[in-house]
Amino acid sequence: LSVEPLIKEIYLRASNAAKVESARAVRSGYIPAEYADQATKMCEQSMKRFLHGKTSRLRDISETRNMDNLIESLKFMLGVDEDDLPEPVQNEQLKKET
Repeated sequence: LSVEPLIKEIYLRASNAAKVESARAVRSGYIPAEYADQATKMCEQSMKRFLHGKTSRLRDISETRNMDNLIESLKFMLGVDEDDLPEPVQNEQLKKET
């Protein structure tokens, strides 16, 4: 099993959460609508900062023999199936997309 599709899914879900929460903040009146894009960007950057070290460690240990168990556990925690995961990408391509 490759860890890259799982990492990609984590970042996609974080990005979606940023968009949902930014929209909620506008609807709730916490921020003006004209700042929605900036709020989304701030949320995305915060999540990327939070996730970066954790996903780097996942990549570092991805060659160990227990990695399959870890990947399966993470998929269970996230509630994803193999069909839900994006296609594997190279590290450089992933960095460009996130």
